Amino acid sequence: MNLSYFDAHCDTLTTGDHYHQVHLSEERFARRGQIFAVCADGVMQADDSFFQQAVSKLSAMPGAVLCRTGEAMEQALQNKQIAAILSIEGADVVGCDECRLHHAYETGVRLIGLTHNRFNGLAGTNVEESALGLTERGRSFAAKAVELGMILDISHLSDRSAAELLAAYPGRVIASHSNARTLCGHPRNLTDDLFRQLLDAGGICGINLYTRFLTGGTQAKVEDAVRHIEYFRAMDDRAESALALGCDFDGCAYLPDEIQTSPAAYVLAEALLQRNYPEETVNRLFFDNLYHFLRRTLPR
Repeated sequence: MNLSYFDAHCDTLTTGDHYHQVHLSEERFARRGQIFAVCADGVMQADDSFFQQAVSKLSAMPGAVLCRTGEAMEQALQNKQIAAILSIEGADVVGCDECRLHHAYETGVRLIGLTHNRFNGLAGTNVEESALGLTERGRSFAAKAVELGMILDISHLSDRSAAELLAAYPGRVIASHSNARTLCGHPRNLTDDLFRQLLDAGGICGINLYTRFLTGGTQAKVEDAVRHIEYFRAMDDRAESALALGCDFDGCAYLPDEIQTSPAAYVLAEALLQRNYPEETVNRLFFDNLYHFLRRTLPR
């Protein structure tokens, strides 16, 4: 099949380049896009040096072009380049400071998650202060991000924080790398109610390939990722246009057995095709849904 690829989350810029070498450099993809996260793992950054190092790494990545606008994204894809979108995974990267957030936007950041795993004063996470919603600082910070033109990522937020952002900013929210909590009870995954609220808000959910979010352990098969996809699709017809990839490459220790040495898109695509998924549906999951969401939300 003529498969394109647009993934909503990887940690390559702050952990390593294995993903780019093995997966994203796969030139068989007709078009290639990636949202690259910068993550400080909950450590408050006193200045922008950590962030700038990550941006420099992206600038040096062969074939990748940092895209600040929808037009730039479309041009990169037409030129057979990797359309790279920059995100921040945890506002700790910019010291939870709104002025530094503005500088990050000017540098090219277009998505932000208010927290990573640790509580940083902005919002409850799904690991720490999990009963807490947005704080006053968090509401102000989120409003500033949206005012600048950023998309908000809820994947690491507490359920209450995520629900508050979905209610406040429909059309501007994504769960970049989360699965179904009903199938795997890890708090990083979305409840049924949150997934439906995400659909109501016109958001995107990226399917995460980390085994702990697929099965709860260190072992998984590609079929486990298919189970999460099929669960969401069975829940609501709107999932057809809301599911994407959020593989979490270079950010997780354990992947499904079949994906250790093969380009993930082809392994997962083949599993779906073997279940008689139409090629159009597979391409929506692997490229079209995220691409069209970004076309709607990125500055022109």
